Amino acid sequence: MKFIDRINEIETLEGNYKDRNSAFLVIYGRRRIGKSELIKHFMRGKNGIYMLAREEPKSMQLAYFSSLMAQFFHDKVLEKSPLLN
Repeated sequence: MKFIDRINEIETLEGNYKDRNSAFLVIYGRRRIGKSELIKHFMRGKNGIYMLAREEPKSMQLAYFSSLMAQFFHDKVLEKSPLLN
């Protein structure tokens, strides 16, 4: 996918990713302007987890997040004992 006018955003994400210091970045904007696609584009080829939260019970979100974490870290314990609320 080609990103239009996203050079600054990608450079900001890349710069913070490569920095040795921790950072918390907030990505916000109107609906349907490509925030999720920006994150997915940035994550390509990187070691990380992407999870889109949905409007569903917290227990379901924690179960899904536990599953992603267990896969990412190859963690059998987390796989058998997911996070609980």
